[in-house]
Order: sequence, then structure tokens, then C-alpha cells
Amino acid sequence: MQRLDNTKKVGAGLFILTACAMALPACVGEQSSYGADGLSHDASDAASYDQDGAPPSPIEGRPCTSNIDCQTDTPCGVGVCQEAKCRLQAGPDGFVCDDNDICTLHDACFKGACIGSAIQCSDGNACTLDACDPKAGCVHAPTNQSCSDGDPCTAYKCTDGSCYAVGSACDDGNPCTQEDCSGTLGCHTVALSGPACDDGNPCTLQDTCTFGACKGGGLCDDDNACTADSCEGTNGCKHVNLTQVCSDGQVCTNFDTCVNGTCKGTIKTCDDGNPCTADTCDSKNAACSNVPILDGGDCDDGNPCTYATTCKQSICSGLSYDCSDGDVCTDDKCVFPSGECLHTPSFKCAK
Repeated sequence: MQRLDNTKKVGAGLFILTACAMALPACVGEQSSYGADGLSHDASDAASYDQDGAPPSPIEGRPCTSNIDCQTDTPCGVGVCQEAKCRLQAGPDGFVCDDNDICTLHDACFKGACIGSAIQCSDGNACTLDACDPKAGCVHAPTNQSCSDGDPCTAYKCTDGSCYAVGSACDDGNPCTQEDCSGTLGCHTVALSGPACDDGNPCTLQDTCTFGACKGGGLCDDDNACTADSCEGTNGCKHVNLTQVCSDGQVCTNFDTCVNGTCKGTIKTCDDGNPCTADTCDSKNAACSNVPILDGGDCDDGNPCTYATTCKQSICSGLSYDCSDGDVCTDDKCVFPSGECLHTPSFKCAK
């Protein structure tokens, strides 16, 4: 930006002073002066013209005999001699000056003040923050904000002052939505139902998507009658095993009880004591069924003194073990329940 040095400012002051000397009535006729605020001040005012907070002009109050004695280098002021004392008045509007601000252009005098137009520092880059520094001039600081190259299907972000693609512009971060994009229509989102998700609540279980929203089940309820369910803040759900009567859902079990967090029952006994029947429990109605085994089917009559036992007309029977020792003077028999042969002296041989 073009700037005026002190020589140019002094020349400007001399030009204005000469102009006033040639048209003295215009410059001196009014017994008043104008400060930097553009307002009229009576010549008797002790305050002198002060531009941009600068110290009072050295010509204010200086003894004089003519305007020549009141020359000043103030760019937007004119020194005039009034009542034998110098006074500083506002110079003509539009005179080129320097407001000593590098963030302005086209500085010109207006009502005694040097005023410039703010400089435009925009570099047209969405990834920079544009401003004017009073010392350095225009500066362009990189930003990390979002940006775009006009593609509605791609997300962009500023990095080191440049715009880079970082992924899909349609990703809403919701696991319960499915997104797609058309170059002409932009993003299209479909709400999902069914997929597993995480609702972020540590006290819910079995979270699933429902019409585009992630929803959890009952607060920590694991549907287990053998646990006491609770939630401990950020630690989430807690399940303590119980010992109590329960139901394992099986009709063919009895005496169901919680064991280590699981409901277990004792298989219902349908044994009718007959080894020649097949004993089962009907899982539909919990009724016992005792079906006869066909004749000839193997069985166990529970007698260790028989062998080759088979069923006949639902009765289990077999052949008896022969415990004879060949001695006519002993009585031989198989002993239940050991199945051992016992030989006792016979009274038939007693004398």
C-alpha cells in the first residue's frame, strides 16, 4: 500500500497554507476552528486540534502576525493566525494523507481527520481465517473447519489451510440408519430395524435398532429367574446368583432349584419296577408311559442266581444257576443276594 513520508506531509501542509494565504477571508473570516471530530470550536477554546489522540499541535497559541507564521505539517489541518495567535483548523476534504494504519487504503482528509478505507484481506480460501494485523498487514491463519468442493456426497475438512476429503458426507454416525448418496439428489437415509447396536446405556441389554433408533431391553433384566439383576452406574449390569425354587420349563422334571445361576430339576421317575416294560415320561403332558417289552427281549430280574433272563408276557425270568457239588450229603443252593453257592450238610446222611 502506498504511504506518504514526512516530506510529503510537509509539502501537503505548505500547499494548504498557500491556498489559505491566497484566500485569506475563507480561511480566517470565521473566528472558529475545527477539531478532528469535525465540530466547530470557538477560538477562545483552550483545547487545541488533536488528531487521532496526538499531542496538541505545536502551533496552537503561538504568537503570529500572519498565516505564514502558523505553518504546520498536520496533514489534514491548516494553521491560521487569529488575534495574533496561531489556531489549527480543518483542511479541505479529500486531501491525500496517511493515517499510519497499514490496514487501510485510500487515506484522505475528512473534516480535519485522516480517514482510510479498510483493506480487504480475503484470499478466497475457505480454509484460512483472513484478518489484517496492525503491524504485519494481511494475515491468513489456517483453520480446521469443514469445507466443500461442491460434491454433496463427500465430506471435506480443512487441514493446514487446504481442503481435503475425509469420508462420506452422508454418514450420520447412527448405526441404525443406512445412507446412500446421489450426485444430483444428495444424501438419502433409510431407518433400520433389527440389527444389534449399543444405545450407550450400560444398564440395558440386547440393544437393537427400532425404526432408526437404538433401543435397549429392560434395565439389566437377563430373563433368568436364578439371578438378582441390578445396575451399578457406569459399571453396568450386575447379576447375583440366587438359591431358590424355580422352573426349568421341563414337565418331566421335579424339584426344580437354582444352582449356580441355572435352574435344574430332577428327572421325573416313571419306573414301575417291571424290567419288562419301557418306562418314559411324555414331555407333552408329563404323564408316564410303561410299554411292555416284546417276549424274548433281554431283561434283568435282579436275581444273581439266575441267568439268560428274558421277558415273557411282561415277566422277566431266567435259568437258575446249578450249585450242585456232587455230594449227596450236602444241600446245595444259590444264596440271594450274593449269588454264591452254599453247601450245607444234609440230614439225609446223619447216623
